[in-house]
Amino acid sequence: MAGRKIRFAIVGLDHRHVYNHTRLLLNAGAEFAAYYSDKPELIAEYAAAYPGIRAAGSLAEVLEDPAIDLIAGSPMPARRAEISVLAMRHGKDVVVDKPAVVSFDELERVQQVQRETGRIWCLYSNEHHGRRCTVLAERLVAEGAIGSVVQTTGFGPHSISLAPRPAWFWDRTVSGGIIADLGAHQFEQFLFFTGSRTASIVHAQTGNFAHPGHPEFEDYGEVSVTGDGGIGWFRVDWYSPGALGAPGDIRLFLLGTDGYMEMRKYFDAGRPAGERLLVV
Repeated sequence: MAGRKIRFAIVGLDHRHVYNHTRLLLNAGAEFAAYYSDKPELIAEYAAAYPGIRAAGSLAEVLEDPAIDLIAGSPMPARRAEISVLAMRHGKDVVVDKPAVVSFDELERVQQVQRETGRIWCLYSNEHHGRRCTVLAERLVAEGAIGSVVQTTGFGPHSISLAPRPAWFWDRTVSGGIIADLGAHQFEQFLFFTGSRTASIVHAQTGNFAHPGHPEFEDYGEVSVTGDGGIGWFRVDWYSPGALGAPGDIRLFLLGTDGYMEMRKYFDAGRPAGERLLVV
């Protein structure tokens, strides 16, 4: 690979995070080689955004192409572990969307294959790495702006009405449920900002209060977590009004020994649209 660009392929167009992945890799200087989706109805919009890129006819075509170094994309959550394992077995690194897995068995399998192959398997959290306020907070925390971070509080409200939802969205055996899905952002940021390498859930609960037509769906969740570097709590839900024009009023609070921060990631009532980072 020395002396040439990393070549990547997108596998799975089931969630719009696929556009985040594509922009991330292109902005990093990687070369877009191909994409594949097992749902033909999703291809037209993506092909219009990236004309001239090869649409592979099968997953095997992508996996068996020795010139492709990395697989990214956003297939249905219940397929992400399987595709990750296949990619690593074929000598490719992986950038995976959240939730990266939907069961502990899948997690163990991915970890096992990553250890065996030595490939890179990386979760991309757009609420962290795709938000300038969080990236700036990362730098300021590293510089000691608020001392040591000892606690995180996250609010992750989302809007269901921003885009039509496929049938699998309502099935938690496929989506992973609200804590695995929306909570993945919160867990990642808790681990990162507290520096925790291990953590455990102290308390968690979910509910369905607004969608009786989908009785297995979870539209509310909250979690208390403790780690070897700090403690945290977060709430996620699917109640944000579509009129916000944003994924939701998503916020993250960091409590440090010498101050605190608040990140307003998409929306700040009464102010012009954009991100905010408050440091006290």
